[in-house]
Amino acid sequence: MLDDLTPAPLATESFTRLMARLDEPVPPPRPAMASPPASPAGILSALAIGRWRWTGPGIAMMPLMPRDESNTRLDLIRVAPNTGLLEHGHGGFESTVVLQGTFDDGAGRYGPGDFGEANSGFDHRPAAVPGPECVCLIATTAHLKPHGLLGRLIRPLIGM
Repeated sequence: MLDDLTPAPLATESFTRLMARLDEPVPPPRPAMASPPASPAGILSALAIGRWRWTGPGIAMMPLMPRDESNTRLDLIRVAPNTGLLEHGHGGFESTVVLQGTFDDGAGRYGPGDFGEANSGFDHRPAAVPGPECVCLIATTAHLKPHGLLGRLIRPLIGM
């Protein structure tokens, strides 16, 4: 990504400022932390308000935060390899962070650490690809709009 950027000239005083900082006193060491920072898995576990719930073959969800007054909800979703979710649209905004595994939704392929966004009117059918199960953190600002009879029947049951 950096190789694709157009080079930009440094400010003329950059080198002078750098050299002046070399003569500054060394800052005092930071105090030691009482305990190491919590792991992301520990933080997410502390947020959990339930257990993994089966939502379809090879798919489970764990609610982290129920829908609030702004209609926003936060969930973890776990999808087995080669398993797809039902095709659906969005009535609002969706943010997805891949924690493990990889999924493809026809618009892109997302792996660990990738961030995907979908806004109102976006339709897709995410599917986990071969490899480790796909685990994602998903925030939605409105209910999903499933396509097809099956999706419309199960949406109220899973609360999405």
